[in-house]
Amino acid sequence: MDTPEGHSTNSLVSGGVRQALGALAFVAVCVAAVAFSLVDPLSGLLPAFMGLATQVSDITESSTPDEHQPRDVSITLSKLRPDVFTLDTIMRRMEASSNGMPTEDATQVKVEWEEDDVIKYDTTANGGTSSGTSGNSVDITVNDDNVVFENDLLYLPENSSAPGAVLYVSTVSGTTATVYRANMDNSESSFGTVPAIDDGEEIRVLTRGKAEQDTASEAQGTMPAQKYNHTQILDQVVAASETRLATDNYTEEDWTRNRDNNLYEFRRKLENAQVFGERMKLTDPESGNQITFMGGITSFLDSNDLTYTAGNLSESTLIDFARQIFSGNNGSRLRWLFSTPKQTAEIDKILIASGTLQSTRDENVLGVEATRLHTSFGDLMLINNQAFAEIGKDNYGLVVDPMNIRRRTLRNMKINRNVQANDVDGRADQWIEECTIEVRKESTHAVIRDSSTDSFD
Repeated sequence: MDTPEGHSTNSLVSGGVRQALGALAFVAVCVAAVAFSLVDPLSGLLPAFMGLATQVSDITESSTPDEHQPRDVSITLSKLRPDVFTLDTIMRRMEASSNGMPTEDATQVKVEWEEDDVIKYDTTANGGTSSGTSGNSVDITVNDDNVVFENDLLYLPENSSAPGAVLYVSTVSGTTATVYRANMDNSESSFGTVPAIDDGEEIRVLTRGKAEQDTASEAQGTMPAQKYNHTQILDQVVAASETRLATDNYTEEDWTRNRDNNLYEFRRKLENAQVFGERMKLTDPESGNQITFMGGITSFLDSNDLTYTAGNLSESTLIDFARQIFSGNNGSRLRWLFSTPKQTAEIDKILIASGTLQSTRDENVLGVEATRLHTSFGDLMLINNQAFAEIGKDNYGLVVDPMNIRRRTLRNMKINRNVQANDVDGRADQWIEECTIEVRKESTHAVIRDSSTDSFD
């Protein structure tokens, strides 16, 4: 076969096509070299393959570059967040009346209740009175109206010269009573000598007698006292960017970890408000917004501030405290004592060394561990409360009568999801609750504290 001029007999393509294919192959090689980092895309030079690795004489920790050092990170995240809010936990679980006053819904920001008391039977002397003479009357003045009436027998439990003396009330005008000394040791039908009475001395109505066919005594009654508290809006927000939400972590993801931390902070603030809060309705000076704060338990207490000093809490002192806690009020026979860890430890040591004070361990109050202290006056449930220590209390305990306290909720705790602004590249959730507490019959509650380390509130 004849071959066209200029063409080789062993070639299947023309010279021009061959040049084009060669150029195409070169481009493909270059692209592959750049793709596999074999060529610097700026200089176009092929680096020596020797430069792809760091040269070392032997492989050791010191010769291993930082970027090749693996991190040993445990998948377990330790959280400094113990379950410390025992008071709030118990109050949230108070559903059955046998365990205390159950939580009740509120209908207004101002929550009100009434407290009634027994008819008053004790008063104090308003001014001192000199002693009388045998068989004669003395006029005494008391500090309270409508307590002492005609035909009453009065009792002087702490009189300095005649403790336990009994006086008969002949007439009453306002707060002034004409009294005689009743003294059976001398005669059943004649009077003795009225002893001197000090200013502020305690006077109690013992009983009353009426003559045959006498007219009715003056009426006595009570009007309930009006008590109130404000609801408080508490909230806590957790937020994270979308980048952090998409990022892997060695332990918990950022969202879960911060969500739990914020829930802890929410409950810390709520427990503090329920114990140490100050009842207020204020207007923020900058925004002009009105904010209400609930009053905590201690803000309602006027009595039963039981103190010891320098850690000198003894078995005898503890029994005396029990007498004061359970006596002189119509509270229940079971009270809760929430104590700081230090005070809990002091009481535990007393129980270990005690030969008389009885206790029962491993009991619980609505799922919270407690130790029952048995006394002749009533039982105290000792409950360790770490939250008091977190707020700065050292040797401090709060006694609560479960039958005279309860939560009131205007809005139950809930989560509002995605509260972030519409143009935010992230997510935010909000915990929110609006609630308050009722603290009834303040004398049924108490504070036990070391006065050298802790204040009342």
